[in-house]
Amino acid sequence: MGLQQKKIAVLFLDSLIREKKLTKPMVDAWLRHLSETEILAELNAEVIESAASGNMYETWRNVVRAVTKHYKHCDGFVIVHPQEHLLRGMHMIAFMLGQVGKPVVYTTTPLERDEKSTLAQNTAKTLDHYFFLGLEIHFLNALQYASFSVAGYTFVFGDTIFPALRTFAIPSDLNQKFDTLDKNYCGVVNMGVQLLVQPSLEDLEALPEVRPDIESHISIIDTLNLDVFIPTDVAGILVKADSGEQERKTIFRGLQQCVQQRIPTSVFLGNAPDVQDELKEIHNGYIIPLSGMIWETAISKWMWVLGQSKDPREIARLLWDNRAGEYKQ
Repeated sequence: MGLQQKKIAVLFLDSLIREKKLTKPMVDAWLRHLSETEILAELNAEVIESAASGNMYETWRNVVRAVTKHYKHCDGFVIVHPQEHLLRGMHMIAFMLGQVGKPVVYTTTPLERDEKSTLAQNTAKTLDHYFFLGLEIHFLNALQYASFSVAGYTFVFGDTIFPALRTFAIPSDLNQKFDTLDKNYCGVVNMGVQLLVQPSLEDLEALPEVRPDIESHISIIDTLNLDVFIPTDVAGILVKADSGEQERKTIFRGLQQCVQQRIPTSVFLGNAPDVQDELKEIHNGYIIPLSGMIWETAISKWMWVLGQSKDPREIARLLWDNRAGEYKQ
């Protein structure tokens, strides 16, 4: 082991295989096969158990617990998550943990679980063998990046390093599965790491401010349905606004109902930034504009915020706070 070698905690979710749970012996055997890891870092591998109830939010809390357990003794983290629920998982883990002074790098298998299962059946190979098919390059690239002192949350897929909280899926593109806002990538891994962001040399030893509560009982409404049905039995409402004249009228009719019923409501202005000034006409703090992030991240942020407080002023403060790097700085 080199003198400058970093200690990296690698966390594998046990749900990476559909038919059975991933086990620590499987991971250990695979890591022994990857001799490159001995050069890149000193690894501390752990398999994260899924919640018995099947609740993914509780599983993500288990990831957060593992990160906090290893935080003082490790220089960085690699989290291997299945493609299923990947984006929501990256967001929720980040919001639960908050700002980190160390690299937290997500990666995933290039094949989805159904694809791996079909491939295994067609080739008469064991599923254990195909669990790791194609994961090697993703994992090694993530490990390289985690060894750099770049604090914050990133996602490595192939040779591209994405900002985890500003990444979205491209379901219709067969050649590219993920992209980021305005093509603002963090870097590229190709026989080394080419950084496209200024690295942070700060290494915060203090534990992150973990706040794991989530409110999942929310309603997500697009503009056209806003004045048709306003649910009253939810903790909050998230509205995706559009900027057309008719859509604006619909927004304000529906929002007036939300104010009357005192339901905390956030209006996502990703496609309608011009609506923000008009929202100031609606008072009492129950209507909160939200912009500056992608829609998928906004959903997770809203659920996390409502899990922390029911007070409108505190909700607004938390929503606008840059909790985990979701707002570009």
